[in-house]
Amino acid sequence: MTLKQLSIGRQQWGDDKGKLVGSVTFVDSRIETSIILSEEIAAKMLDLLAGQLIDNAKEISQSLSGIANYNLKAIEGSTE
Repeated sequence: MTLKQLSIGRQQWGDDKGKLVGSVTFVDSRIETSIILSEEIAAKMLDLLAGQLIDNAKEISQSLSGIANYNLKAIEGSTE
């Protein structure tokens, strides 16, 4: 089975408002299986992923900064 989707977020309404909720979906050639994650399991998964998410966000930020700087130089160069 292959991971299709992992979703973790905070419940926005109802009795569980503010609690972590999530789901995970796996798929293969014949079947798709989804599992609802409890708050405890969602929190554990988020803790496991947090470091990598932060590293990825830093890489994306650096990449976007480089692109923005390149584009700014191109714009400034074209107005001279």
